[in-house]
Amino acid sequence: IEGTQKLLNKDLAELISKMRLAQQNAVTSLKEECKKQMLTAAHTLAMDSKNLLDAVDQARVRANVAKPPTP
Repeated sequence: IEGTQKLLNKDLAELISKMRLAQQNAVTSLKEECKKQMLTAAHTLAMDSKNLLDAVDQARVRANVAKPPTP
């Protein structure tokens, strides 16, 4: 979990960096490329966050703290 937290912090820092870059280039020809990079960073953060939540859910089920999800 600690490793994942570091990864999420890195992902968030990357997203912030890409958002700043997109803001700086909002009226330039790089606008679309910056927007694409920002969306890619946001997607990476979302997927890593989901993976963390899945891992926490699995750990809770294994520890009998939560019921397994029903399909």
